[in-house]
Amino acid sequence: MNQVLQHEQLPNAAHEYIIFQNAVSKDLCNEIIDLGKGKWEDASITHLHKGDLVTRNSKKQRQSEIAWCTEQKFIDLAFSIAYKANATAQWNFQIDFVESMQIAKYGIDGHFDFHNDGNGFSRTINNKTRKLSMSLILNDDYEGGQFEFFGHSEYDNDKKSETIITDSIQSNVGDVIVFPSYIVHRVKPVTKGTRYSLVAWFCGEPFR
Repeated sequence: MNQVLQHEQLPNAAHEYIIFQNAVSKDLCNEIIDLGKGKWEDASITHLHKGDLVTRNSKKQRQSEIAWCTEQKFIDLAFSIAYKANATAQWNFQIDFVESMQIAKYGIDGHFDFHNDGNGFSRTINNKTRKLSMSLILNDDYEGGQFEFFGHSEYDNDKKSETIITDSIQSNVGDVIVFPSYIVHRVKPVTKGTRYSLVAWFCGEPFR
């Protein structure tokens, strides 16, 4: 398993993530995809509103389907990767819980616009807060669907337009991206084929 540690300073954004290349075999990735067969449901967006978790559907923000991954061997695998990333990147976050993992399926035009997965302070499930996010790329026979981190925006006064500068991740089947949950990111629209990924959120006590 090769690893690529990124400590990139983008303008106006401290940017840090780690990629484990070829972390999971193609056979295991296909096994995870197969878990979703016949179980797909429309994805929703969950966020905090006045201290309460609120779930809503918004095709403009997120257009995909999900299925739940509950097999213990994959939970154990995800934890082992998260612990390794936590130590290798020297975040050293206190994590002791993983939310139910989602297998995400993005068809043509499927996307998830800019968002973060948590702020590190607000308590959610099990009275914990999301600290680390993980995305395992399950296939690469699609086009579009790039995973990107938000960098900064630039406004052109002459053209009266804004350009968003991003850090686009080039990934292959079996690659895993791990990053602090408060970092803003997105999945761009898929233009051909179907994109599959396994996503997980690792939680612990809120930051102080």
